[in-house]
Amino acid sequence: MKPSKSQTPSQGGESLPQRFKPVSEADLRRWTDEGSISRGVGYFRSGHLFDPVLRGNTLRARCAGSSGGPYTLEATLVPETDSGTEPLAHWECNCPRGGFCKHLVALLLAWIRTPEAFDERPEIMDLLKDRSRDELIALVQKMLQRAPELETLLDVFALKQGDSGPGGRVTVNPTAIRKQARSVMASFDYEWDSAPGIARDLEEIRKLADGYALAERWADAAVIYAVIAEEALEGYEETGDEGDIAEVISESIDGLAMCLEVQESLDPSNRMDPSTRQPLIQSLYGLWRDEDYGIDPASDIPEILAGQTTEEERREIERWARSDIASRRSEWRNLRLVRLLIRLKAAAGLSDEELFEEYRTAGLYKDLTGLLLE
Repeated sequence: MKPSKSQTPSQGGESLPQRFKPVSEADLRRWTDEGSISRGVGYFRSGHLFDPVLRGNTLRARCAGSSGGPYTLEATLVPETDSGTEPLAHWECNCPRGGFCKHLVALLLAWIRTPEAFDERPEIMDLLKDRSRDELIALVQKMLQRAPELETLLDVFALKQGDSGPGGRVTVNPTAIRKQARSVMASFDYEWDSAPGIARDLEEIRKLADGYALAERWADAAVIYAVIAEEALEGYEETGDEGDIAEVISESIDGLAMCLEVQESLDPSNRMDPSTRQPLIQSLYGLWRDEDYGIDPASDIPEILAGQTTEEERREIERWARSDIASRRSEWRNLRLVRLLIRLKAAAGLSDEELFEEYRTAGLYKDLTGLLLE
């Protein structure tokens, strides 16, 4: 009888499972909750898992989801000769839940019960190391055809700090980046612990902005920072976040503020022109104005908007603020907007009467009374 893959001799004549510390179903229950175990068993039995492979010490596969996917997952096994006791060194799935999810349960159940289903293949670096330059370029081109969103990542990979590229001009595609961020937020499926998975995927996009900032491509960095913060805030209330997504939003707002602050120190030829600065300033203002969820960026945005803008830009911000005050959405928000107006006018020598008038216009009579008493 022809041996199955699990019986086929591998390195040193051993079958695949014998080369690694055994993973048991008891281990799965130790690593995750019963709900994930139950759903993972269902996924394994119904054939949701496909393309299972073993590369080196790592199991990889894709798994169809109940409302999304397919998701990519992996688990790194520990060699039998290792001195440790744990059978897994690492696991990861790119589903919104994060952590040890039902998809990973399905992957490891397949390894425990049907190891012959895993196709042993060389590690990626072993496949690529002897390829020619032309072959690698052709491979990258095919990958970009299949996944166009990787183009931005390729651009960042090619950047160097101090790159003399068009720092003041937008070269990235804002629509593609916004689509990517929306896709991440839309992947929320109300499962326990989904927020960390969303934060992880948003963080990957934010790192692209960091790459542009390091290369002094400030306009491109600003676009990405703004998109991440805006799209994450749009659906933030529904995520049940406990701080993971909030941290990415805060860091993105800080990055956006940095892109504006740095402009004054740049050579004029590398600065953003007014048409590029205006969307940056408007995004920064809107993100600060709509801060209702406990997001606390380190940047003092009103101070930056007042101190790092031109006289014409400050007049534009004042128009936005007065329009928002007139909508009278909340007294708390109006008070913040009045304080912003005061900062904008401080450089022009705001008088006491002008200060009082700002409070009267906003209808903040209680705060005005306190100011008068003071």
